[in-house]
This record gives sequence, structure tokens and C-alpha cells, in this order.
Amino acid sequence: MRFSPLLCALALTWCATPAHSQTLALPGYSGLLNVPSADVLRLPSLEFAFSNHYPVEIAGNPLFKPGQNYLVGVGMLPGIELTGRLSEYPRRVPREPPLNVGVRDLSGSFKWQLPLERWLGRDTRIALGSADYSGGARFFRADYVVGSQRLGPVDVTLGFGAGPQRMDGLIGGVSIQLPAGFLVLVDHDAAVTSAGLRWASPVLTRLNDARVVATLSQRGSARGASARTEFQLALQVPLSSRMQAPTARVSRIARGESTELKSEWDEAPATVSTEVSAAPARMAVTALAPVAAAEPALVTPEAPVAQRFTPGPLAARALPAAATRQQRAAQVTAALARRGFSCVRVGHSGEQLVVELHNQRYNRSVLDALGVAIGEASRLADRDDRELVLTLLNNRVPVVTVVTQPEAWRQYLQFADVPPPPRLFARFGEPGRARNVQWVSGGAADGLFGPPCEGGLWGGFAITPYQRTFVGNEVATASLAAGLNLQPVVHFGRGLAATADAFLPLYASAQFEEGGGFERFRPRGGLQTALMNWTVAPSRQVINQLSVGRVRAGPVGVANETMSQLDLPGNPWARLRIGAFRDDKLDRDYFYAVAGVQQQPRLLPGAVVELSYGQWWQGDRGVSLEVTRWFGDVSVQLFARRTGVTVAGLNLSVPLVPRRELTPGRLFVRGAEQFQVGQGTTVASQGEANPVLVDVAVLPRFTYGLQRTMFDYGRLSGEAIAHGTERMRDAWLRLAAEP
Repeated sequence: MRFSPLLCALALTWCATPAHSQTLALPGYSGLLNVPSADVLRLPSLEFAFSNHYPVEIAGNPLFKPGQNYLVGVGMLPGIELTGRLSEYPRRVPREPPLNVGVRDLSGSFKWQLPLERWLGRDTRIALGSADYSGGARFFRADYVVGSQRLGPVDVTLGFGAGPQRMDGLIGGVSIQLPAGFLVLVDHDAAVTSAGLRWASPVLTRLNDARVVATLSQRGSARGASARTEFQLALQVPLSSRMQAPTARVSRIARGESTELKSEWDEAPATVSTEVSAAPARMAVTALAPVAAAEPALVTPEAPVAQRFTPGPLAARALPAAATRQQRAAQVTAALARRGFSCVRVGHSGEQLVVELHNQRYNRSVLDALGVAIGEASRLADRDDRELVLTLLNNRVPVVTVVTQPEAWRQYLQFADVPPPPRLFARFGEPGRARNVQWVSGGAADGLFGPPCEGGLWGGFAITPYQRTFVGNEVATASLAAGLNLQPVVHFGRGLAATADAFLPLYASAQFEEGGGFERFRPRGGLQTALMNWTVAPSRQVINQLSVGRVRAGPVGVANETMSQLDLPGNPWARLRIGAFRDDKLDRDYFYAVAGVQQQPRLLPGAVVELSYGQWWQGDRGVSLEVTRWFGDVSVQLFARRTGVTVAGLNLSVPLVPRRELTPGRLFVRGAEQFQVGQGTTVASQGEANPVLVDVAVLPRFTYGLQRTMFDYGRLSGEAIAHGTERMRDAWLRLAAEP
């Protein structure tokens, strides 16, 4: 048989195409053209789409003309897909406001793929779903159950739907996978038959392995609607970051294994290019091997990542030999200061190397700061330092204390095939160091731009964007007000800090202007908050913050927040927030008291669940549930709040700062560690009013709150540190180069 490079290329491209229907269909759920499949969006991923979809239930009405659809879908939990849809179909004959809206609908859908793979295999899937399940105006309401069967390049879907206007009856379709990323689709949604073509691009490595998906559909005529050609353009963005586990790939190469690595996002094998792919295998190294009589090898992070994982000792950076533990401790202090840490103190307590430091540079994640600090302290520790006790502080208040073994970390940093250190545990809200620490070295204040160590004021300010949006209502398709928050902070030490938040408006759409529908919701420029905050850890596993001053551009009063770790399975945190404020201008008093529990479920790594109940800022009483899933430094949050009315929605948070910022001194400037955008809607029954609400179960925003300054936005925990060794090693390899 003659060898054909073209046929081989087509075969590889065929295999590299994504799953048949793990992308959004035209109505806003994953599937074929108009019919849902039993697949769900990839985990974890976001998908954004735009289409000119004109459903027959609207197209058959002569009052409305074609419009557009905006879709967003998220896969954040195993087997669960959540999507949002904004549809707008204007009136053919304009009318006076507010009757000129036509159809403008904001809807949500969800789908659950039943966990039956163990019994049915991967090719047979069954899913339950609901479209347009919230809101008083449910134009596209439908519930359904579908099953899909994969037969080689063919995927068959069959199911049953129940909807007042659409998908009411037997539904189904077929997709056939072709080479070069193309897919032929035919489906019937109980009312109309459609046929089309879909194309998925190869992964775009410059966009974190994103994909572009284009769909072209020809719909038949039904219910008074004529045949129509429709299109959709979508962007699939995986939320998992290749940064999180680069060493795992290099580790396999360093052990002489195959360079064909399976990616969770791409079904095709991905080839990893590296200069050390032919490196010989190395015998396993025991993490707690005894230290040789010679000085420990000094591991340098400046070399390329692949080079640092070559088997055997790495090239050491030339440093003067240390004859004593004291000289080694001085080297640790100097190295940590060069990496941008402030207030570094290093000492000894028996066989322990004790380190205290402040972090104002590695602000995306506490794991980055811990990784750089532990890596530097471990590689320079003396052979008599059997244990490292490192405490990360914020304004002299202990955030977390990590205890580990320097030699184990040295081996972990030096060799790709060494497992993480077996002893790694953390304590919160207490120094955690041994008594009788003999401090060897510690920085001192050194000018205006020197490290803020012993005494004196120090601080800076953050510049963060702010936006308020309303979409899919009678006022406008989308309304936006945007600006910048300027957030200065001055640290006085011992947990005392002064903070403020000033808003600089930059843009507001016409709906926020005087006489517009959202005039009362327009963010006003000027000073919003001015607070004096005192953070203290009064006892083990308890952190408290007291704030006095002005909030929400007017009310003045006092607020207190307490976090306490409970001795219960999973080590949840109890959270109590109390505040009392007075607004003389409005002659109104505000009082809130909210108690809650926050936990990171062990069965769902990267997730933070918080359940709260109490009286909120506006005096409403009720419950709030937030489920946040972290994918690296990006988070997706689902929320539901009920205080007389029910509001539900989704928030997306992304970092706007690099993993390593500029070296801070007494003055520092930074961006937003997390910038959050989202959308919520009132959950109403069919025919009920669906008002725009913004103050359901809300509290004042504290830019210096415990969640930000002490808990890394809720994701800092012992479990997170124990499972974060890969990122910590990655942080040392990538970020511990000379500033």
C-alpha cells in the first residue's frame, strides 16, 4: 500500500477535532443545531457566542423582525452545564416607549449529564435539562431528556421535550464528523427540521488553547415562519492554565518517557518540545535522604524550566561558602529581600530555621509567595536546619505559618521525579514558631523606597476598574457605567491600616443619565469609603477585623468581621459580620448582622462554598448561597439569594496583575488581583413581574476585608496548600529570577 502524507494528515486532523456536540447550539445549550445533545460543555471552560438565530415561535409572529442572540456558557462542575442567553427581536412597527421593546429576553439554562459512564461506557450518554427556567417572561421554556450514542464518526441523539411553545414532543438528530474539523448536522426539534455544517478550529495556543467554532444552519419552514439561513460564531476558552502543571510534563520527559502527552482539553496527543527530551532516566530519590557532609547544592531558578529539570544536581550559582548557620541565615535574608519580600526576619530555634516576611509583590495567589519564599529559604538553608517554619504576615499580622523540611524541598526543586515533601502543614492566624527564637538577621527601614521593616509608615494604592451593567430589560439591551477605583492604603503596623476608595467615573450610557431608566443606579464620583481598620489574631485559628469610618459614599459607623476555624470535618470557617451605620443626609440608620459558614469541599478541589443567613444592609432578611470554583487564578461563581425575592446569577473573576509585580518599597502601586463581572436576574414564576434589583442580600464593600488580605479571596486553606505544591514549585522556577 502506497504511503500518503495527505491521508495521514487528514486522519490526524480528524482525530484532533473536538467532541461532536460539546459546543453551544443556536438556542443556547450544547447540542446540534436546535436540539440539545447529552453532552455538556468541557470542564473547565467558558464559551461565548453570537448568532442571528430566529426561532419559529418568534418568527411566526408578524409583529417582530429578526434580531440577534448573545450566549455565554460555563462548565465549572463535573457533568453540569450552565448557560445564559440574551435575545432581542425588535418590533417591525416602532411604538412609543416602553411598548417599543419587542422581544428582549434574558434567560438561563442548565443541563446535567447523568454519571453513568461506569455502566454505559463513554460512548453512551444521558442528560436532563431545562431551558429558560427563570424569569416572568419565558419565551423559550422547555424541559427535556436526551440520550446520545457515538458510533465512530457518527453521533445519534434522541429524546423527548416538554415546552409550551418549543421542543414539545419527540426530538433528535444526527451528526457526522468529517476531516479538517468539520461536522455535518441534521436535527428535528418537534416543530422544524434543520441541516447545517459546523467547523471547529485547531487550538489557539496564544489564547490558552482556545478554539473558534462556526456554525451554518438552514432551517425549514414551520408555524407560519419561512425557511431561513442562520449562523453562529463562538469562542471556547478553557479555564485550566498550562502554568499549573508544567513540571509534570517535563518530569515524564526527564525520566525518558514518551513525549506524546494527552491534554484534557484536546482529544489529540500534544507534542511537547524540549531540549532535554533525550535525557537519561534517573533512579528515584527519597525525599528525606540524609544530607551529605558537604554543603548542600545551591539550586538556581534562573535557568530555563526544562533545563532545571535535567536529572542529577543542577548547576549552582556561585555564592560564597557559608561556614556557620548564622551566615546561611544572612544569605536567606538577603535572597528573600532580593525577591521582593519585606520585613524579612530569619532566626533559629533548635534545629528549626524560622522565617517571617511580608508579601506585597506576588499578589495573584498566596501559593506564589509561599513557593518563592520556601524555595529560596530551602535552597540556602544550612544542613543542620532540619525544619523550616515560615510565617507570611500582612501588616504584622500572621496570615499563615507553613512547616516543612528544607532538604525535602531541595530535592523537590532539584529533581523532576521526586514527590512533594511528605511533611507540609499550615496554621492560620498565629505565628506558630517555637519559643526562644534567636533572630540572626532582620531588615530595617531604609529611606522612602526601602523595605518597610522596623517602624515607620508604609503603604501605597491600587488602581482597579469598576463597571455596573444591566442587560436584557425594557430600558435597553445593555447599559454600562464604568470607571476607576483609586484605593490608597497606609499601614501603621500591628494590624492597623487606613484605607479609602475614591471612584473616578469614565463612561456612562444614556440610561444612567438624568431622566434615564437607571439614573438612580449611576455610580457617583468622589470618595466612597474611608476607614480605619484594625486586624488582630486574638487566639489560635481566630482572626478579627474592626473597621470605623464611612462607607457607600455617605453612612458613617462601625463594622466588625470575625473568622474562626471550626474543629469539624473539612475544617470549615465560621464567619460573622456585624455593622451599624448612620446616614444623616438621608436620616436613616443601617444595621446588619450576618452569620455564615465557608468551606472547601474535598470532593471538589478548587471550590469554595459559603452559606450565610441574617439581616443585610437594606434591612432585608434571608439566606445567601455562593459556590465559587477556582481554575488557577480565574474563578466562576454561582450565587442565589432569597430575602423575600429570589435573585440568582453568575460572576466571573479574572486577575489584572502579573504573577510577579514590581519590587515594592515603602510606596507601592498595584492593579486588581481580581476583577469581577457578572449578571443576575430575579427568579419569578410565569407571568410575574421581573424587576431590576441590585441590593438583595448585599453588604458594604471593604477593599481591605479579611477575604482579600488574609484568605486570598477565600481560597487559602490547609488543603489548598497541601495540594498546591506543584504551583509552588512552578512559582519558584518561573518567578524567583533576579528582579
